[in-house]
Amino acid sequence: MKKFIPILLAVLFCSFAIGQTWHQVGVPTTEQLNVIHFVQNGFGVGYIGGNNGVLLKTYDSGTTWEAVNYTGINAAGPIHFKDLQFVDPDVGFATLEGTIGLYKTIDGGSTWIELDDPSMGAFCYRSTLHVIDENHFFVGGAGCFQSTMIFEYNNGVWSEKMDDHETFNATHYVKDIQFRGNLGIASVNSDVILRSTDGGQNWNQVSTLIPDPSYHLTDIIIVNDTLVFAGHELYSGEYLWFQSNDAGATWWVAQPLGGDVIFYASWFAFKKGTNGYLYSSASQAAGPHYMHQMDLNSAWSYEMVNEKILSIDAYGNNYVYGVGENGYVIRNFPVVGVEGNENINISIFPNPGNEKITIEYPGQASFEITDANGRMIETLDVADQVTINVSNWQKGGYFVKSSNEGIVKKLIVN
Repeated sequence: MKKFIPILLAVLFCSFAIGQTWHQVGVPTTEQLNVIHFVQNGFGVGYIGGNNGVLLKTYDSGTTWEAVNYTGINAAGPIHFKDLQFVDPDVGFATLEGTIGLYKTIDGGSTWIELDDPSMGAFCYRSTLHVIDENHFFVGGAGCFQSTMIFEYNNGVWSEKMDDHETFNATHYVKDIQFRGNLGIASVNSDVILRSTDGGQNWNQVSTLIPDPSYHLTDIIIVNDTLVFAGHELYSGEYLWFQSNDAGATWWVAQPLGGDVIFYASWFAFKKGTNGYLYSSASQAAGPHYMHQMDLNSAWSYEMVNEKILSIDAYGNNYVYGVGENGYVIRNFPVVGVEGNENINISIFPNPGNEKITIEYPGQASFEITDANGRMIETLDVADQVTINVSNWQKGGYFVKSSNEGIVKKLIVN
């Protein structure tokens, strides 16, 4: 009878699930998507990395995505992006599955240069990143003939911070690295957490409650100074994610404060949005798949989605996106100004545009143009028609607002 409990719980919990808040976004691929990263204060620029060489880019906060035709990554086998982090719209870093290494771009993903140095020695598998700025970042992975390794790059100097020679198992690599001040927490593709209290200079292993290293940890999120969550790929035995209330020093199975969560599932990704909500993804062994959200002052709720979500990122005050298997991309709200205002008689052309753009409106009205973060870019009065020069604007999405009708159109500069 016990084997039917997960199904019964899923059916029971679905009756309490929240209304639809996640909507699929079309992208030009059906490959598995492993990571999504938005450039904070990057005028709506974001990136998605996936399997078989897929690299996608958005200029309009995720409304539309295009494939990046890049050069510089040379591999004997398939190129699978594992992690992506950008410090501005043009400068970013990527790790790739296998031994093809760590790469950097300075032209928005069009050209990549491999980063390597003799001082890195046997650091063959580089899987995850924590980027502070262009000249300071941490890389986690595994050695060629040993287990977990972490290296720091600081103003031209590579230094080894963690080297586990004990297990001699390259499948036990660093999966995710997160920092909050001097506190560093890293998950391993096994059953241990790595913890640093000195800004990543020294790391100690901390045991979790996973009964077998083959059921490995996934994503890390440091919620506040004391509360830390760790996901896992363990479909039975432990019902929820792992949690620490003492900044990662000790761990146990999570105890949600309230609301609904999915039991008997793997927990793959966590993200704290700028809107004050916490987001997470979970999947049962053969599906279904779920997105959870929680107001940190309230309780958890969840919604069923179509595919397993492997990465979540947030941008601006409202944008939260998830990516996963089979080219699946979802967002947590309909795009304001595109759906719902199409009957308003205003025209913007060419749109997208990159030099001069004309706004037509029947009559006279005042307009404001803001970027994706709500920053004022320009104010203008329209009497039937006005043309503006956008050749010096950052690429990305903008909102055209009228004084009496709110956001009425999306303007894209490419």
